[in-house]
Amino acid sequence: EFYDRGIRDEEDIPDNVEVQDDEYREEIVDTCESNDAGTSNNINELDNISMPGSDHAPTSPHEAFRKIAAENIQKSVERMRTIVEKRKWQIMFSVGELVRVNIPRIDRAGIDRRSLPCKVLETLDGGYYRLGCVFGVLDRCYLAGEMETVSAEFPELEKIPETRISLTAASRLQSSAAAVNALCHCKSGCATS
Repeated sequence: EFYDRGIRDEEDIPDNVEVQDDEYREEIVDTCESNDAGTSNNINELDNISMPGSDHAPTSPHEAFRKIAAENIQKSVERMRTIVEKRKWQIMFSVGELVRVNIPRIDRAGIDRRSLPCKVLETLDGGYYRLGCVFGVLDRCYLAGEMETVSAEFPELEKIPETRISLTAASRLQSSAAAVNALCHCKSGCATS
């Protein structure tokens, strides 16, 4: 029917189109009100809402609905933020506990370990932990979400050197690829081989 009238998209709809059926309009409002009780209260308050920065009522019901939607989204964001904050602090490690830190793919060869076994040396403010590995104390502090517990025994973690070391350097030192000279096969004699 619309195609016969020459209406192919929204721009082709004339400005003087009106809904002729009042019962249809009432049915839509009833359906919207029954879907969400909170929304029905918001619909009744549409006349009392004013837009930010103005002292008069909104120029259209659409603006009022947008304001209500923005408020509901903000409430949802706050709810999700509190849920995430509660979960974040559930994981706790104590000093002396054995953990492992994942090594980024770029810092390891294909045959190397995917994680570095460490020991928690100190708990810091903000949920950060100072870790030590076989080769020294890691120069970066880690959050609980970046570590995993380890049930295995690591006797080499009993005595940790005091030297500061990066995760990249520690992963190179534990690399089995470096031990078998499998890292670089270039013919230029570079220092990484």
